[in-house]
Amino acid sequence: GIQKLADLGFSFSNRPRCVSWRERMEQLRQFKEKYGHVRVPKRNKALGNFVVRERKNYKLFMRGERSPLTDEKLAELEAI
Repeated sequence: GIQKLADLGFSFSNRPRCVSWRERMEQLRQFKEKYGHVRVPKRNKALGNFVVRERKNYKLFMRGERSPLTDEKLAELEAI
């Protein structure tokens, strides 16, 4: 019963699973590969929110303001 569901990866939590920055970047790469751009539509809330947030963080970083972006993350974003 319950163990079989757990083995299949079923989540018993009402909270959504936290997705890492790397996972979102991979989703963005796949989106670009499929559609040829990174203008994610609003109906794709999770990825769209990620893109909006990273654009904001990028602008802060480029102005020399406090931003969670690292040089490594910046390079990954610019590579897309």
